Amino acid sequence: MRIPPFPLPPRSQSAARSRHAGFSLVEVTLALGIVATVLVALMAFLPLGMNSIKEAKSNLIMSRIANEIVTEVQSASWGSERTGYTALYTAYDGKERTYDNEGTRLEGNDGQSDQVVYRARIAIPNKATFLPGQTGVSGEGRFLRRVTIKVAYAPTGKKVDFDTAATPLPYKVFITELTNLGRVRLKKVQ
Repeated sequence: MRIPPFPLPPRSQSAARSRHAGFSLVEVTLALGIVATVLVALMAFLPLGMNSIKEAKSNLIMSRIANEIVTEVQSASWGSERTGYTALYTAYDGKERTYDNEGTRLEGNDGQSDQVVYRARIAIPNKATFLPGQTGVSGEGRFLRRVTIKVAYAPTGKKVDFDTAATPLPYKVFITELTNLGRVRLKKVQ
């Protein structure tokens, strides 16, 4: 029968452990080197994330500007049958608007202010838009208009050339079809 070794007193056990416990200076230096390398690599992705957030904010503001313009044009008067429903064209086509960094319209601005961050141009052709299958006779399409809105991010406050594709400043194009439902006359069915 074998007798197990006699346990050491508590003081002797802790003294024996303390001699072998802990990390050496080389191990700590290697661990810090690995952690520093990983942190530097992660910091390289920080500008990419910030640019993505900035671009998402800009896209959101541009969409809000386009939505605001579409809402205004939709509620505007189209004119009358006598005038050929040209009121939208004369009131909005080719007009440019300026907006600040939050997408708030700058009223009465000459367009050269330091507050100008976004520019928008509205285009409404002075002709009817036809749905597929319409022939374009007997007044078809007179209650439907295509509205094109170009919104540019122009933080320098400079003019944007919306007419050429070679513009160095990026712009988004929003196209929608608007109907003049308030002016449609329904035919009475017998």
